[in-house]
Amino acid sequence: MGPSYGDSQVIHDNLKNYAVRALVMNVVDHLGTVAYKLTDLLDQQTLDVSTMDLRVSTVTQVDAKTIWFRKKVLKNGGI
Repeated sequence: MGPSYGDSQVIHDNLKNYAVRALVMNVVDHLGTVAYKLTDLLDQQTLDVSTMDLRVSTVTQVDAKTIWFRKKVLKNGGI
């Protein structure tokens, strides 16, 4: 004797619940991966901007020292 209609319904409901939970877990896992990748990308971009800011600051300091030196040389009539 095979499973009754009630047994089939329970099996169907269990499979449906399992499928829904598996789908939700897959979506949550995917969102977590996307969030991690976006955070990593943002961190890299922030590091790139900080590096560029440091380079600009260094160039600005060198330029200011060069201008100061030129003014000093001109003021004193040469080296």
